Amino acid sequence: MDFQPMNDPFMRRVETNIGREQSNHYTSIAVRLIELGGAFLMSMLAIRFVFMLLGANETNSIAGLVYGFTTPFVVPFAGLFNHDAFSYGTSHFEVYTVVAIGFYAIATAGLRRIAAINWW
Repeated sequence: MDFQPMNDPFMRRVETNIGREQSNHYTSIAVRLIELGGAFLMSMLAIRFVFMLLGANETNSIAGLVYGFTTPFVVPFAGLFNHDAFSYGTSHFEVYTVVAIGFYAIATAGLRRIAAINWW
């Protein structure tokens, strides 16, 4: 059996710290939940944007579900600009939905960074 000194670059030092492992596990779960929630919200907002752009019927159950779910998330951005939506027939280009997607992407990235901080 060969003895290798600890300063050998091919040897890896393994630290066992139960508290740190649990912290990393909970941090990993928190980061994944934040990413999942942010990705779900941004994808629903993107679907809303496409539905509005194509003029989807609001009485349709799928379009109604998407509009109903995303309305509380885009209302704070409505009225942000002088021209919030450009219309052509039934099609609407909602600028505030695009702004909401960008805002929630930045907020998700910030929350992910905060959750990834190792607190001890």
